[in-house]
Amino acid sequence: MTANDLTQNSHSSCDDARKFLCTYLAQTIRGGSVRMRIRLHQPLGAAWFYEHHHNTWHKQDVVLENLALVQMVLQELALLASKPHGDLLQVTRHTGTDWQETEFQFPKAEIERHLDDNLETYLDGLLFRDRHDSRQDARRRVRPSSPHNNR
Repeated sequence: MTANDLTQNSHSSCDDARKFLCTYLAQTIRGGSVRMRIRLHQPLGAAWFYEHHHNTWHKQDVVLENLALVQMVLQELALLASKPHGDLLQVTRHTGTDWQETEFQFPKAEIERHLDDNLETYLDGLLFRDRHDSRQDARRRVRPSSPHNNR
């Protein structure tokens, strides 16, 4: 699998980076790993991907070399690492002189409930709540009027 399999556009936007991340994470989770890392090398040129199995890290065949997409992914990873996360997700950031790495860890019991065709959508809502945050939603439960309510 290559990063080109996960994205089809040559131009990159925030949505492309989010879609790429959700697709990559979903594929890795479906493959059996709930802990993964994305390593970006400086000067910015490529991103490498790792998954955790049997107490060791394994480099995946995925390499992201599209510079525009790498830059957008870097911005999204910085955003994710800066947000407080709770029981459903842990995101940590590690840096070195010529690399930076973002690690994701999902609780296995919780994520297994979402191993269906909608895993990418679930991850999008979990990671990028700004579009799905119910605190921003003004909808209220509206009960339809019925003859029984008008007594």
